[in-house]
Amino acid sequence: MTLGQRLAAYATHPDPMTAACNRIALLVASSQPTYPLYLWWLVGGPWWLACWTFVSTPVFCLVPWAARRNSVFGPALLVLAGFGNGLIAAKALGAGSGVELFLVPEALIALLALRAASRLRRALLAGAIVTFWLGRHLGPALGAFTPEQTAQMARINAGSALVLTLVVLWSLGGLALNEARAEHSSLGRRFLRMAGLAGWVLTLALAVLILIGLDNVLADPIERTASVALPALQANTKPVHVALLSDIHLGNRGMTAARLNRIVAQIDAARPDLIVIAGDFITGYDNQGAPERATGLTAPLSRLRAPLGVFAVLGNHDHWTLPQAIRADLAKAGVVVLENEAVRRGSFTIVGVDDLVTRHDDLRRAMAAADRLGGIPIALSHSPDVVKDLPDRVPLLLAGHTHCGQVVLPWGTSVASYIGRKRLFDPRYRCGRIDDPHRTTFVTAGLGSGTVPVRLAAMADWWLIELHR
Repeated sequence: MTLGQRLAAYATHPDPMTAACNRIALLVASSQPTYPLYLWWLVGGPWWLACWTFVSTPVFCLVPWAARRNSVFGPALLVLAGFGNGLIAAKALGAGSGVELFLVPEALIALLALRAASRLRRALLAGAIVTFWLGRHLGPALGAFTPEQTAQMARINAGSALVLTLVVLWSLGGLALNEARAEHSSLGRRFLRMAGLAGWVLTLALAVLILIGLDNVLADPIERTASVALPALQANTKPVHVALLSDIHLGNRGMTAARLNRIVAQIDAARPDLIVIAGDFITGYDNQGAPERATGLTAPLSRLRAPLGVFAVLGNHDHWTLPQAIRADLAKAGVVVLENEAVRRGSFTIVGVDDLVTRHDDLRRAMAAADRLGGIPIALSHSPDVVKDLPDRVPLLLAGHTHCGQVVLPWGTSVASYIGRKRLFDPRYRCGRIDDPHRTTFVTAGLGSGTVPVRLAAMADWWLIELHR
């Protein structure tokens, strides 16, 4: 017998539904060795961490063996193996990698293959919820991926989960429909069963996406690191570490005082020399409730520690709400707000350009202040779109505003790129590090979540940037 014949014989079972689950299990097991290769080819970074998913491969291979002992055990073990594999992948690759989407085909297997074991089916569906929660609270990933790499992983996993869902529907859904035909059901009832199955798929997918998005906004932000060489620095100058934060958006579910306190502790633990905050401290479109939200900034931000100081600019939400109160409460916290102004710290001059979105920017005034101080200018602004007007002598721009798209579709398009026909930001400067001929731009995804507390494929983050010669 050939290997294919042996595998086919191993997967056989008198119950067609169980046999289909056996084939799905062997398909998953055979595809797992190629998964790290996909990441190596398409993502890069510490792709080898995906090899941890090999731990679940023997369990998938044992599904037909378990099914021979009991026709219920096989499908149940298949679902449980999927749960375990999801937890391993979540820890290895991190939040935002899209591995949670595999809960959709796993839940479908429980729904379709365990019709006669209703209690077990309910237990496994509850297990899917528990697995989701655990996967989101396993701490930081084992490896550090850039925002672009995380988004690419999310696209790969979304596509893989979709393919597996279609395989499950083709294999198990077809058998369910055949059972309906065998029961001499009417065409109308078969149509209703198909519609119900499609409804389950869409509901499960939407529920998983919403849960992921809601939970993402509560996750601790990812610390991104980078190094930038500045030839203008004098030889033997000690490297300076700059922490870039943005978009705190205190005032909705995505940012509470407790979460902000945890983030401040995380930033202080990195021991930056300089901290800059690129605006949008509170959420809102008017001054209703703004005084209370602004007051809530003082205590957490007063705990930020940096030898060279903490500086900030205001964002569009700050200007839409109560900028005077925000300035006053930031001052109480020891945060210096730069409004088209500059300040010299060592070899560097921080150039604070006020918000472009609300037309409070005055780049000419800010650069004039920087030129009077000398030093290497570092531009800080809420929106990265100021980059088009920056003079070439500014080698570094630090910004926020974009939330890295906040909700990014599997093919890379952000649903938050436009309001009506108005573009919110230049797509080139949506996220991460962007190297241009004369400067490097960093755009952080921010710490909060803006008006809608949902994040998908655009995890909250902050940057620790080393500046050296």
